[in-house]
Amino acid sequence: IKSLILQITCVIIQLASIYKIYHGDINTGNILIDAFNEKTIDYCIEGETFIINSYGIIPKIIDYGRSNFYKEPLSNNQVWFDIILTIGVIYPYIKNIELKQKLLSISNVLDLNLPSLKHYYLYVFDILQLK
Repeated sequence: IKSLILQITCVIIQLASIYKIYHGDINTGNILIDAFNEKTIDYCIEGETFIINSYGIIPKIIDYGRSNFYKEPLSNNQVWFDIILTIGVIYPYIKNIELKQKLLSISNVLDLNLPSLKHYYLYVFDILQLK
């Protein structure tokens, strides 16, 4: 599930940073999970490559009927809000109490104001590291 959350976070960031698009309607019906034959998947955020263990799955976000373009300049906090919404969609299906608490802590931080989208990914990555 952590891999799924990290992969979806990367997809949202890439949609925003590369295509300037926000989805606008992320829900359980718009996130498909497909089999993936590679052990890892690479995502490039702001010129840096992040390698995520796939565990044999890859998310696919569909139904862009309500999507729209971000207005320039792109606000990192707008992208963060989309990430929080996605976590809220996944949250009810998680059984691990410790992970649920970590995700709840993420979703309560509305104004993160990090310097770059890469830092938002790293923030989610760090939170998901259960110690």
